Amino acid sequence: MLGRVWQFLFGLKDASSIQSANVSFYEPWAASAPAWVLFGCLALAVLGVLSYLKFEPRVKDRRRFWGAALRAAILALMFFIAADPILKVVYSENPRPMLDLVFDCTDSMNIADKFDNQEEQALRQKTGMGGVPNSNKPPTRIEWVKALVSKRDDNLLTRLSKKHRLRAFAIDQRGIHRLKLSDAPDGEPNGSVIAAALNATAPVTQIGKAIYDLASDYSRESLAGVVMFSDFNNNTGPDPLAEADSLGKPIYTVGIGPGATKDLSVGISASPVLKKAERDMIIVTLEQTQLDGQTAKVSVKAVPLNAEGAVDKDRPSIPIGDRSVALGGQKTIVEFPFVPDETGRYRLVAEAEKLSAESVKENNTAWREVNVRGDFMRLMYVAYEPNWEWRFIKEVFHRDKLVGMPGFRTFLHSSDPDVRRSNPLFLPRLNMQRSEFFATDVIFLGDVPAGALSPQFCELVKEFVGEFGGGLVVIAGPVYGPGQLAQTALADMLPVKIDPKAGRRDKKDFRLQLTPAASGYGFMQLGDNAEENTMAWENMGMLPWYQPAKNVDPQAEVLAAHPKDTCDDNQTLQPIIAIRQYGKGEVVYLAFDETWRLRRLFGEKYYRQFWGQMIYRLGLGHTTGSQKRFVVRTDRTQYRVGQPLQLTVEAYDEQFHPLKVPGGKLQAQLFLTPERGEARERPIEIPVVREEKGEYRLSMPLLEAGDYRVRVKDSVTQEHSEVVFAVTNVSPERQSAVRNSSLQEALAGRTRGKVYDLKTADMLPEELDLPAPTSTAVSIFPLSSTWLCFLLLVLLAIGEWILRKRLTVP
Repeated sequence: MLGRVWQFLFGLKDASSIQSANVSFYEPWAASAPAWVLFGCLALAVLGVLSYLKFEPRVKDRRRFWGAALRAAILALMFFIAADPILKVVYSENPRPMLDLVFDCTDSMNIADKFDNQEEQALRQKTGMGGVPNSNKPPTRIEWVKALVSKRDDNLLTRLSKKHRLRAFAIDQRGIHRLKLSDAPDGEPNGSVIAAALNATAPVTQIGKAIYDLASDYSRESLAGVVMFSDFNNNTGPDPLAEADSLGKPIYTVGIGPGATKDLSVGISASPVLKKAERDMIIVTLEQTQLDGQTAKVSVKAVPLNAEGAVDKDRPSIPIGDRSVALGGQKTIVEFPFVPDETGRYRLVAEAEKLSAESVKENNTAWREVNVRGDFMRLMYVAYEPNWEWRFIKEVFHRDKLVGMPGFRTFLHSSDPDVRRSNPLFLPRLNMQRSEFFATDVIFLGDVPAGALSPQFCELVKEFVGEFGGGLVVIAGPVYGPGQLAQTALADMLPVKIDPKAGRRDKKDFRLQLTPAASGYGFMQLGDNAEENTMAWENMGMLPWYQPAKNVDPQAEVLAAHPKDTCDDNQTLQPIIAIRQYGKGEVVYLAFDETWRLRRLFGEKYYRQFWGQMIYRLGLGHTTGSQKRFVVRTDRTQYRVGQPLQLTVEAYDEQFHPLKVPGGKLQAQLFLTPERGEARERPIEIPVVREEKGEYRLSMPLLEAGDYRVRVKDSVTQEHSEVVFAVTNVSPERQSAVRNSSLQEALAGRTRGKVYDLKTADMLPEELDLPAPTSTAVSIFPLSSTWLCFLLLVLLAIGEWILRKRLTVP
């Protein structure tokens, strides 16, 4: 009751109880000595009484005391006001809980979902959109939201504002921005004002960034909850769930768009490098929802790229195949065999005709670029003498279409020098010119003594892997072992910490066990499924020995381990197969040299799979052969309009030393063929600036869709190196036609919120039970300027005047 009185007198709307109320004075003379105010008030009161009694003789004696009292009160009150009194009130308040409304304004909200007539009519009634279903032009997701917030009768925002203080935000490409709730500064929420500000123009959805911005707001502590209107198709930015944990407030998610819809998306995969006249398989993946039993027409073609790297308009596309595929299950995989007749670059394009029931068509096409080569990869195998592993690896790669006999060269330290000079299989020496050494793609280092490896060779290997992205495979042997590398420059590159004094352990046979990390590496997957993969590795049988390690490098991943033996820390199982990134390249370590046991019962099948996939990973991830001396790269092959191009030129001279050019800049030419229109006749000249040893870089925004080609001249050979890429207007927002129900439910469940959609959103005002915050507040009121003080003075003056008039003796 007392709180209501103070609310009325001083406008403390949220006050629930008054803890204290104290009066002080602002004027210095009164603030320093408050007693003077009391004395002054008493003195003026006495003066008022005396003056009234003395100078108002016409007032009857027995009643003049009432008038004297009123005049004394007026004079005392005026003196009190002159001291500028201040009232300090300490009170407890319970304001309405603050509720943030967050609206998704990204491009996916422009998708027009297709509903059957009955469901669409129900949505129109719930949102207040009105009208009748129109299959030719259904409303977009953002239009549904606009209709909901601007609904005239029983408006959602008006109902929410009765129990909550509302704020509104829109998710944009930067995170969020504040929306006006009303045209008036402190007016009631106006749905039409908010609806007018909802424009779905942001190119990507960053729900995590939006939640992060809410958590960073200065008023976070007073925030009670969040209502988010979105399709939850998050495609970039920080993890929304992690940011929701940081926010620590319940999130009520209103899902826009269907949780499931009829949609077909296409993906394509192929080896990045194909061999001329060799059969390869193009894999097309069809993912569908609610299209079981329907038939999709799928076609694959190879689009030749000309010498400049753009689409060659003079050469027709090569049809690889087309097929009618019956859809069943979530994913269907279709294989298309392809035998390229010519070398060069090709763009493989897979396309599925749009079905009538689909909402979006942007994900019905996929493409990737491949390079058809007539060249070969170059492998170098270094060992002391031939053993079974060396023999079988040699046979595998002699028959490999991307290596062949010219691509596999070996240096055997124990072999006759005359044989090494005359036999093309052998390398005559390890100390070769840099140009020859760095033309290698993958180096095998087998069972070899340290004396066979010169410091120069070890430094070249280190540079080969770290600077040029080459691959290194270290295979422990039973005679010398990797301990021979402990005192060389190679020791720091290995995935394991080696013990130079440790010998092989061969007292008890064991069966290696795969680790969970093995599933992420193709060369560890020897079968088409988990059962076959397990069977293939178990086919090796029991291994008689392995080379122990002191520990595992922190940057390494163990792919296969000993079942029981541990490293020096007594916790980590001994690594049998491990891999690590070193600079730009990778290093694989094998603690034994008997993978040839994979041939047991099944011949070369799994053995070839293991080594072939490993070499493709280590070698084909980088420019191969001598081409790695001058390489032009982009950070991706497909961009969206507005994304920045990140161009890197790795430039070295004939001996693979960093290339130095006058001014520290390379000149590049950028060619553009727009999506619509003819190719530009003149290229754009752009400088590429040297930033690191051997690297030149360029960053620039891409503002127009089309096919791009960047050409940079090699100052050593005077030839041009090129890279091609495409810029499209296709938004990642259109890659999914359904809302991300799993993220929507996870956000609500993790924060103790609740899940809604357009049909149930009107239940929010009744179901939201957010606690009203309780806090202690302090308000200071200058009493001299309050209506209460003014009214009291006026009433006293009028009362004294009326009394004096009525009590005057006639």
